Amino acid sequence: IIHYKPELVIIEETYSNRNPRTSLLLGHARGVLMVAARNLDIPVVEYASRYIKKALTGNGGASKEQVRYMVMKLLKLASLPPEMDTSDALAIALTHCHHMKYESLMTPENTQRRSR
Repeated sequence: IIHYKPELVIIEETYSNRNPRTSLLLGHARGVLMVAARNLDIPVVEYASRYIKKALTGNGGASKEQVRYMVMKLLKLASLPPEMDTSDALAIALTHCHHMKYESLMTPENTQRRSR
């Protein structure tokens, strides 16, 4: 965090994994990231996996491959991202951009303009 100096940290919400050890390790990693970000006054935003999938593919139950394909299409990449972790990170970033665009449309100023 100190090296890259992000303005915002975006993470996927916790989900239960079939393997309890994996769930525990993910929880620890998320906790460390959230505490580190908050200690540096960096806002943390979380999105549910289904929300991310729906934002990119239109289907909250989409497969990782479908999400990966949409990341490639939306970013106009020549090929699929090389790693699933890469496409996951890009998917979360794209979802946040989509969400922020929607939020900006819902400001009182824009809402009043539309209702005239």
